[in-house]
Amino acid sequence: MKQKLGILLSSFVIMSYLGISPVLADIASAFPAVSITRVQMLITLPSLMTLVISLVAGRLTRYIYKRHLILFALGCYLVGGLLPLGYHGSVGFLLLCSGILGLGCGILVPITAAIICDYYEGNERNQMMGLQGAAISVGGMVFTLAGGTVASSLGWQKVYLIFLLFLPCSLAIFFLLPKGRLEQQETGDKQAGLLGRIWFLCGIGCLYYICQNVFNTNIAMYMGEQGIGAAQEASLATAVYNFAGIFGGLLLGRIMKICNKYAVPLAFGLTAVGMLLTFLGRGLSLVLLGGFLVGFAFAVFTAAGNCLVSEQVAASQRSMGLACLSASNNIGNTLSPIVVNAAAGLLMPGVQAKFLLAGAILVLLALITVIRFLMPDR
Repeated sequence: MKQKLGILLSSFVIMSYLGISPVLADIASAFPAVSITRVQMLITLPSLMTLVISLVAGRLTRYIYKRHLILFALGCYLVGGLLPLGYHGSVGFLLLCSGILGLGCGILVPITAAIICDYYEGNERNQMMGLQGAAISVGGMVFTLAGGTVASSLGWQKVYLIFLLFLPCSLAIFFLLPKGRLEQQETGDKQAGLLGRIWFLCGIGCLYYICQNVFNTNIAMYMGEQGIGAAQEASLATAVYNFAGIFGGLLLGRIMKICNKYAVPLAFGLTAVGMLLTFLGRGLSLVLLGGFLVGFAFAVFTAAGNCLVSEQVAASQRSMGLACLSASNNIGNTLSPIVVNAAAGLLMPGVQAKFLLAGAILVLLALITVIRFLMPDR
């Protein structure tokens, strides 16, 4: 139980940077000369850092215990999260701090999944991966609600106060987290590389993250554009997104038992429905329902992807396989505002078009994934 609590607390803080998302519209208003895409990079830059750092972290597990890597990552979150309280007069500086957050995130994402593989096997591992996904969603919900509440009361400049929550979390993790195992290169007839299906998962993960990140990076501006609400309502929508992820994580073991690998296209389909409901929404209720479906599906895909990778590679390759999946997912996260903003502008003006575009691509992605999973591995 002690090691489980340590792992789940480490996962709880992963999505804390989403606590900034309710104030993106306020930051854009405070810096009118700065492009919307650059402001959205405050959320997506951690993903850009993650795609590089996660690959390095995957290799470092041969030399450094996973516990030490996780504690270093928590220090990065504290530095990147608290520095803007001292200075927040430049979007460039805020982006630098987001980059430091990304350094911590790039370590936490693959290493918390890898340490689960050190201590759990089979269905128990699937269940633990699901619990990890739930913990990530709980953390995202807590930090997002806290961010919206702080911003509404004290202004967007004080939203970074939410990172003070790291202090008690870091202390608990220090005492509870197991050190994990150093990963050694294996010899013999085990699969030395990564299967074709792993690379396919990496590719579709990138595309999926491009689409699903539309919700987090655009919901505040969309609700303002449609007259649905401001920072408080946007934080509620993002919190519902993360709240739904709790259920996705808790139900993952059952979903994997029923659907197995087809949990992935199921997640794509549910995300598509959520995006299209948000596109159609003219009131808070429909937007919240869309956010619930997107958040539920996001937790299912993230945990199911980790499970599939961990099952199909040799033990010595697990951290690297998980790091490759994390990196490709975060390439999608980083590219999301650039690609979606450009493509949606060809459809119609306004933020609304981005949800329509994401929903349509996700439907196609679900069909492609089903067809690929029906084929034998190569």
